[in-house]
Amino acid sequence: MTQANLTFYNVTDCGYYHRDSDLPAFGTLDGLLSDFLAWAKDGQKKLGDTCTYLPVETSGLLRTFCYDCMRDSYTGDVLLVTWNESSSHDGHVTHVREDDEVGSASVESTPLPPKSIPGHPTYFWFLPTKKAYATIRFESPLNGNEGMRKLLKEFAAKFSEHCVAGPNGGVGKIEILGYRQDPADTESTPLHLFPRFKSQLARKPGFTEYIVGSRARIRKIHRKNLVLQAARPDTDDSRTFADLFDRLEGGLPETGRNDVHVSYEIDVTPTETELMGIINAWTSRTRHDSRTKWEDVGFQLHGEGAKVHWLSSSLIKYEPQLDLSPDTNGGVTADLLFAELLRVRQQAIRSLNQRG
Repeated sequence: MTQANLTFYNVTDCGYYHRDSDLPAFGTLDGLLSDFLAWAKDGQKKLGDTCTYLPVETSGLLRTFCYDCMRDSYTGDVLLVTWNESSSHDGHVTHVREDDEVGSASVESTPLPPKSIPGHPTYFWFLPTKKAYATIRFESPLNGNEGMRKLLKEFAAKFSEHCVAGPNGGVGKIEILGYRQDPADTESTPLHLFPRFKSQLARKPGFTEYIVGSRARIRKIHRKNLVLQAARPDTDDSRTFADLFDRLEGGLPETGRNDVHVSYEIDVTPTETELMGIINAWTSRTRHDSRTKWEDVGFQLHGEGAKVHWLSSSLIKYEPQLDLSPDTNGGVTADLLFAELLRVRQQAIRSLNQRG
């Protein structure tokens, strides 16, 4: 048996929207997934053909591909496995030895086989009837959520059955004239719409409201993380607590050895603006795809003793034991994983229903 770590997300936007509209002109999560599965498994497409976007230099996001996908005909659930590209150079993967001294490390490289894409798989369980999905992790801290969202959004924009392509794209180009709800209605004028696919972490109701409503009682803010080593924080009283927190964040590398649990606390009652800034920043950074970021923020209130309200406790998670054995690369077989997820589906939905 292997423990899986599921973190749930609500799909907040999915479909084709008029500018400034909060409701789609058309489009559903179930429709997007059906369209994507038909496209990815059309019998002709290769894995390398399934990335739907060109990486932007400033984003830090490399290519994301469809490794596998499947639907359960009874529940309508979908399992999507993505392949997340990692960096390489001239057909080689570069690396350094962790025990080399700083400034004296030697860069080594391993050649890649022809037409190979270095990277790792990530797993997503979509429940269209709940307008939600779960990221699925095993040993890896990476969940690939950012890449998956980009993959589906750009698919909706360029490759879905609703796209109306013009005749002047040329070789290697796609000219999108607009979008039609009914692909078979070739006589109607394409609509100028904006494809969206957005999600946010599913939360238990009332947590944020309680913390914000109790702001005046906050007496201490905690932060904790797992890093390789910790720098001594600046003790200059002229620095704000937000500055101190930011100073403690950074690109410290993950390591399987000599992990250090770092915690930091500040005696302070934040303003409403500061409190919302902390909550929003943690939410936007908590993608659960990196252990080099702060993992949690907590608040201690007057009148509640030593109790700490951790932001992570508001997230909806589920950690089932699945009858799986990850291979030596940390991957699992997609159809076996899907069967196990469907086996524990009712328990997972009970967890998800905590959304209220």
